[in-house]
Amino acid sequence: MKKTFAAAFCVLSFAAQASDLPSRAPAPAPTGPAPILASANWVGVYLSTQSAYGLGRQEHSLVGGGSYGATAARGLLGSAGAGFNLQTGAWVYGLEADMGAGGITGKTRGTLAQPCLGPGSVPDQCVTTLRSLALGRAKLGYDMGGWMLYAAGGGAAGELEASRSYVRRTLSRGGWTAGAGAEWALSPSISARAEVLHVNMGTAAMYPCDSCNTNNHRVKFETSVFRIGANYRFGG
Repeated sequence: MKKTFAAAFCVLSFAAQASDLPSRAPAPAPTGPAPILASANWVGVYLSTQSAYGLGRQEHSLVGGGSYGATAARGLLGSAGAGFNLQTGAWVYGLEADMGAGGITGKTRGTLAQPCLGPGSVPDQCVTTLRSLALGRAKLGYDMGGWMLYAAGGGAAGELEASRSYVRRTLSRGGWTAGAGAEWALSPSISARAEVLHVNMGTAAMYPCDSCNTNNHRVKFETSVFRIGANYRFGG
């Protein structure tokens, strides 16, 4: 009996000492929402450069009716510009403008009823080329955490080079533009961008007379430009 009590006493003493040892259980996992990406600072004046591929539509017609046909217009444009951003929370407000040159060209030989004829009634082409383009836009963006989605719209101006057979004219035109894009902050000062803008230059008469006769030739041009570029920002 004495041996039994002694053994029980030893067991109870060991258990009491073990309860005083530090616990080796793993620490609980932290709770709470996952951290979000820090917002970029888009505020400040910036310079920009863009390269663009244009895919559009051109059409030659007569004031009095009759079309030479509408065809696709394709080509490249390069441009440079400047802009300014303000930011309130995640919302970004901006103005920007750029000017570029290149050649987005569409051609047609006309239709059976309205062919594009050259000297001696040799079939020729009616051609429209957008030679230069200047854009001024207001921009509204939303910071997604290091990158931004934005919409933009405003005015457009440029020069169309229009040829009807052996007659060529340079037409200064005004129009409008609207589109959307995304911009990624690569560093506090440098960002990359991709956007698509639709540009409509309206319809212009080739000859400087106010619809003086039904044979006055009209040119209609519009295009969508797919642009990639980079901005260098000077800071807020």
